[in-house]
Amino acid sequence: MVISYKIEKQTYPNYLKFHPKSKSRLNYEAINNNKRDHGTEIQDYDYRVQNATDASKLFLPVAITQYKDLNSCSLSSLSEIIIFNVDIIPKETIDILIEVCSNIRDIWKRCDFTQWDEAKFFYSFKLMEEFVKKLQLTDDEESIVLGNLNRWKDTVNLPQSSDAPRVIRSEIKPEPTSTAYTVNFPQSSDAPRVIRSEIKPEPTSTAYTGKLM
Repeated sequence: MVISYKIEKQTYPNYLKFHPKSKSRLNYEAINNNKRDHGTEIQDYDYRVQNATDASKLFLPVAITQYKDLNSCSLSSLSEIIIFNVDIIPKETIDILIEVCSNIRDIWKRCDFTQWDEAKFFYSFKLMEEFVKKLQLTDDEESIVLGNLNRWKDTVNLPQSSDAPRVIRSEIKPEPTSTAYTVNFPQSSDAPRVIRSEIKPEPTSTAYTGKLM
């Protein structure tokens, strides 16, 4: 869209209103603070689409576009919303996305290790690779994404035993916690004396070193 429609330079009224290959109307309220600053005065909107983050917001309601960049949001959830809002995505791609979300993302985030074994682990990566290839990215983009997936797969050490859940859990160490104590100071001139009287020393034992008669 940048090359064909110059969306990074477009202005009112000559701006791209629909996605070129679909019936999806583009939502310019969601970018450049247009809704906040101009309300319904669309002639005053800033229609320049500066980056991929702006482009992703064109397919979403304003209420869920309050993210500053793609790294600050759940990309799997965002992809799911966009794909279901764009009517040119092939059904086969949507079917794979549904399986990725329900059988990988939703299970993985619950950290239920009993549902994971070696077969499911490698099948999950195979499914994600299929999904990436269905997105029709450029060769460079696809190579980067698949490279990141393969590095992730190669760096995970999956325990090869029925003790996998126990082994994984044993490697997750909780952060140390501290105990907070509250001191109530007496509201009087006798505060120092009262506080001292409430501090009782631990009992000690006295060792007798004298000579026996």
